[in-house]
This record gives sequence, C-alpha cells and structure tokens, in this order.
Amino acid sequence: MNNSITVALIGSLIAGVYSLAPNSTKPTYRLAAVDEGPIVAVVTATGTINPITTVIVGSQLSGQVVEILANYNDEVKADQIVARLNSDQIRYKLDAAKADIAQMKATKTMQEVEVAQAERNYNRQIPLRSSGATSEALFDAARSKFESAKSQLDVIDAQILQREAALRQIEVDLRNTDIRSPVDGVVIQRNVELGQTVAATYQAPTLFTLADDLHRMEIAANIDETDVGRIRPDQRVTFGVTAYPGREFEGRVRQIRLGSTTVSNVVIYTAIISIENPKLELFPGMTANLRIETAAKEKAYRVLNAALRWTPPGTKASGPTVYVLENGSPKPVPVRTGVTDGVVTEIMSNVQSVIIGGGRAH
Repeated sequence: MNNSITVALIGSLIAGVYSLAPNSTKPTYRLAAVDEGPIVAVVTATGTINPITTVIVGSQLSGQVVEILANYNDEVKADQIVARLNSDQIRYKLDAAKADIAQMKATKTMQEVEVAQAERNYNRQIPLRSSGATSEALFDAARSKFESAKSQLDVIDAQILQREAALRQIEVDLRNTDIRSPVDGVVIQRNVELGQTVAATYQAPTLFTLADDLHRMEIAANIDETDVGRIRPDQRVTFGVTAYPGREFEGRVRQIRLGSTTVSNVVIYTAIISIENPKLELFPGMTANLRIETAAKEKAYRVLNAALRWTPPGTKASGPTVYVLENGSPKPVPVRTGVTDGVVTEIMSNVQSVIIGGGRAH
C-alpha cells in the first residue's frame, strides 16, 4: 500500500468522525467508521544496492604500470588484458635463464662424452682382470671413474631440471605482467593510474573492481531484530531511491542471513533482496528505502489503530478491545485482530463505528 492509498484510507475512515455533545456537561467522543478493504502488512528498512558478484582484479607482481586498457564502466571479457606492468627486468631474467640452460645442456653433452670414454675404459679392464693381465687397483680405478662420470651426469640432469623449473616461473611472471580480467563483467572501480608502481609484497594490490552483471543486482537490507521474525524468502518488496523521486521498483526476498551486527545497542540482521535492473537505472552503492510485504488480506474489516489504543479515562486495557458508543456511553467490544499495516488493523467483529478519542466533559 503506497502513501497516497494510505492517506486516502485514513481520510475515508475519519470522514465518519464526529463529536457527540448533547450538552456541555457530557463528555464528547470522536468516532471512526469500520470499513472493508485490503490490508498489506509491511516491514520498512533501508539497504544498499550491490552487484550480486563483485570480483577484485589485482597484481601478483610488483612493478610500474605502463598501460591501462580498461576504464570505468567498460565491459570486459574473461582473460581480456586490462593493464600491463613493465616487463623489461623479467625479460632480462628470462634471457639469462635460457642462456644458463643452454650452457648446462652443453656441459651435459661434454659429460656424456666423458661417461662414454670411462665406460669403454672400464669395459677393457674386465677381460684383462679375468686373465690377470691387469692389477686389481687399475680395475677398481676404471670402474670408479666410470661410476663417478655417470653420477656427475645425473647431477647435471638435475641441475637442468632445476633451471627449467626456474625458467617456467620466470615465464609465469612474464605472463603476469599482463593483468587480465578473470570474468566477464563491468568495471565499477579503477584504483590504478598510468605510471603508478604497485607493490605486491604481502598481498595482491587491488587494481580494478568488476561487477559480473548489473542487469541483476541485490540489496543488502538492514532488518531490526524486532522485525526479522516476519521476514521470509520470496516475499514481495517495493523500494525507492532518491535518484528517481516517486518511482517504485520491485524485488523479492532471497535470503535472511543468520549473522548479526549490533549498532547503538540495536541488533541488526541482513536480508538479501533480489532485483532486476534491465535498463541499468540502478547503480551500485545507491541507498534503497524498502517496504517488505510480510502479510496481506484482500478483504478485511479495517479499523484505525487509534481505536485499539483508546480506553475510557480511568480504565485499563484488557486484550484487544474497541469501544462503541451505546446510549451516549462507551461500551467495550473484545475483538480478534489480524493483519496490520501500522495505520489500520483487521478486526474480526461486526461493528460499524468505534471510538478513537475524546471522553472529557466540555
């Protein structure tokens, strides 16, 4: 129920208000009619509009930014380059690593020759030792030299593997100088400038913030603990933003988060409201004023809430009760109440008009 409907409803109910004053010594009362119509119970709240998914684009390397290839509001694709860091130093390391590996492979070739020669010498000693034509010492020396040469070849192989692993790491670093978008999205924040040096010593610095899809967004609504028990998934939500005065947007409750925060001794829960944004009119960060519809009745007997609060002077309230005027005096009528929107309340009782104020003699 929007504000204009509420004002019209109150006006129609109070149109039946009148004073009963047969003479100046009797009390007067203000009466209001009980009418029939719809009631929608709502919880009001405020919240912030956000993208459903926000992705941080950072840098794994430290270095100077030499190119910026994406700006605010740009649509980017997954794996698209959005910025570049200076890669000169890494390229020098890459060239040096490749040269080092080439040198180690040449050393391996030379060692393979050594192994082949040592193997031939050792193989010659085997029949000589069997015939006694060579000494045990010469045989052991040839065998040891052959085994040592093979071991040295294994060491060189391991060193080549180590240097190749270092080369791959340098190649990864070189690729990481191209800062790429991890997802399809829209740039909503750019936190880097051309020529800026970024430092990734302890954690990746944030360069860009992306929203995956601004056509579908959500509102994180702050719900007071006194109202959270009335919130359920899939309830209808209407809201407005100050950017569009008089406009009403719609959404649905998607989730009530169990975690709470305390603000000024008030416990607050967060409800997530799913919204559609087909024309991209709603921006991230906008404040939304929400009305969450928690209950509704198409046809109900409605009474102003003032009638449920009023009691004759000196009388204590006892359960839901309204007072009707009978023979010039207030008469209590116990009622069962239903849905309320904060202005009017549904009552299960066949009364036509009720007292909403007065009771003092004039």
